[in-house]
Amino acid sequence: MRISEPEKPKPIGLSCVTEHWGFQALGNAVIGLAFTLAVIGSYPIAVENYERQLRLLNSVVVWLFTVELCFNIGAHGRKPLRFFLSGWNWFDFIIVGASVPFEFLPAAGGGVAAIRVLRVLRVLRGLRIWKALQDVVEMVLGSMPAIAPLVLVTLLILSVLALMGIAVFGPDTAAKDVEHFGNFHLALISTFLSAIGVELAQLLRVHMVYQPFIAPLFYVLVFLVGLILLLGVIVGMMATIAEERRTRRQQTQGSSNQGNGGGVVFVPVYYPVYYRRRNRSRGRVN
Repeated sequence: MRISEPEKPKPIGLSCVTEHWGFQALGNAVIGLAFTLAVIGSYPIAVENYERQLRLLNSVVVWLFTVELCFNIGAHGRKPLRFFLSGWNWFDFIIVGASVPFEFLPAAGGGVAAIRVLRVLRVLRGLRIWKALQDVVEMVLGSMPAIAPLVLVTLLILSVLALMGIAVFGPDTAAKDVEHFGNFHLALISTFLSAIGVELAQLLRVHMVYQPFIAPLFYVLVFLVGLILLLGVIVGMMATIAEERRTRRQQTQGSSNQGNGGGVVFVPVYYPVYYRRRNRSRGRVN
């Protein structure tokens, strides 16, 4: 005899509101509005002509996010601290909590830059809603421990190459490239940008005039280091994906073996009664 698993309890209280599709659709619409306002705010003409309207709409977005946050916290009932067990909820709380004080402060000086940064960060709340984006972010973060040693070794090699660049193209050489190799931090930035291919062609063209043999060897080595770093990141992410899929497959197989699949639970205590009744109906048991 088979009995079905108990149904999931229906949400009560504020959880009825937060789990409703209309509430989630409203949250998506507000995030879309925040993105639209962030894009419009990047055009000075639009800000000059519609500054008051844009400021009002941004305030509406902040307060809607605040109300949504309060509802999500209240949905946990008498244990609101459970809301903070999720890292994504912490992400929401920090962004919304940091945006509210600027609604009461005058937008002047550094406050303007802070407000603009927070308006852009509000768009990232979409990561909490779309599960696929969450999986991508968690995959990248999960691969960090695997590629951390490679990143450290690559940073060490880039530092050595930056010092070599100062010795070959620095102020005391024929190239006298003070802009890119004037000191260590400028040389490190230039070497990193060359490793990822941003300034590779430009610097190679300039330095070949003064070092026609050393410059190609130097920048080929820099490019190979950047390529190794990129391949290491890709391999680390692929390893994380494979490990996650293997874990999910094992969990799925374990749950299917325990429940015999299909969400059905077998109760062995009813087997004797069932077979006795079936055999009696067939005339095998007197």
